Amino acid sequence: MSNPRIAALEKMLARNPDDARVHFGLATEYEKAGDTESVIRHLERYLALAEDEGNAWGRLARALREQGRTGEARTAYERGIRAAYAHGHPSMAAEFEEALDELDSDPTVPRLAAEDDAARGFASEDAEYDAEDAEDE
Repeated sequence: MSNPRIAALEKMLARNPDDARVHFGLATEYEKAGDTESVIRHLERYLALAEDEGNAWGRLARALREQGRTGEARTAYERGIRAAYAHGHPSMAAEFEEALDELDSDPTVPRLAAEDDAARGFASEDAEYDAEDAEDE
């Protein structure tokens, strides 16, 4: 059985592949449908196209964690925390901090080396963010 919302959003995406809102909408629908790989794909594209206030980073982190990609999930939570604070959403940031603490305290969750995150492009973006912070101090 096909999902009419997903079908409609996919048609919209075919007309405008760089529409961030459509990518976010698809991620939300795929999340409801339990298609974690599609959630990740569309959230990553959304985040490449739009400035997020934190919500998409948290959704991405949860999907990555569900896929066992804990190093990437950790990085997404960290970026979501920074975005949430930057946009005045302290309760969202606190929620992500709690999830990150839970992730870090779970002995069954392996920690990935920094090189694994760098290979996915997360570490280099964080380095740019950290460099900006250092300039502000």
